[in-house]
Amino acid sequence: MRKILLLVFCLVLFFQIPLSLASRIYNIKAEWQYSPPAGKTLSGFRLYKDRQKVCESKVTNKNNMECQVGVTPGEITFTVTAYFSDGTETAHSAPFVMEFLNHAHIPAMLQLLLGDD
Repeated sequence: MRKILLLVFCLVLFFQIPLSLASRIYNIKAEWQYSPPAGKTLSGFRLYKDRQKVCESKVTNKNNMECQVGVTPGEITFTVTAYFSDGTETAHSAPFVMEFLNHAHIPAMLQLLLGDD
């Protein structure tokens, strides 16, 4: 019986680890305060996840955006930039770090597989 339990546990881990590392989609809402410098024409804002652009807004009269972003469990750093009609972009904003938890529950899955025996 122990060998069967060990085999079931190993199979659960084998299938659970890739699932727990899979990306999930979250709606991320970013808000900021910003006034463009004189002489620059603001074109919009960009949201970055770990320095990779994940969203862009061409709305210049609002200081917020909502984006669907794929994330994996762990800490993720988000920043915002403004970009201008001349092709330039501001430096990244102060970072905002969010932690996304792994929602995989191995004990619950084991209970499901083994039943209430």
